Amino acid sequence: MPNDITGTRYLYTLNPNQYIHFPIFKKFDDEIIQSEAEGSRDTFVFRVAGAHLLAAEAHLGAGNTTSALSHLNIVRERATGVANHYTLISIDEILDERVLELAGEENRWTVLKRTGKLVERLEMHNPHYMDHGVFDSGQHYLRPIPNNELVISPDTMTQNSDY
Repeated sequence: MPNDITGTRYLYTLNPNQYIHFPIFKKFDDEIIQSEAEGSRDTFVFRVAGAHLLAAEAHLGAGNTTSALSHLNIVRERATGVANHYTLISIDEILDERVLELAGEENRWTVLKRTGKLVERLEMHNPHYMDHGVFDSGQHYLRPIPNNELVISPDTMTQNSDY
């Protein structure tokens, strides 16, 4: 079992079954919330960095690596101040930058599925998979359709297999 980290809210010692949990992001904490008022955090609707990352992916897919690199480097430069950090580009660099820039802000599963990297990244980075092998591509590559959707559309949909 890993050692507890002083100052963090999650303590490994409080997890006697050693279930693996993913980190909670402090960037979502509302530091100035008052009990008699609602929170003060803005809600993002659209992220410029997300648009640049998607543009980088689209240009890469179209074979325009110069434009793809430009969009990817715009995101990195805004975050770090370092210009032209990337000199080569692949979908892996875009996905790595995406996780740094948009951590916790999007549905990563859909991005990895769309890019064809779901299983590869799962095997490399997901402790639930590495320790327990709980991903079954035959079942988990598609998500279940919510039951209330099936109920209101009985003649137009059927549940994905294995759910």
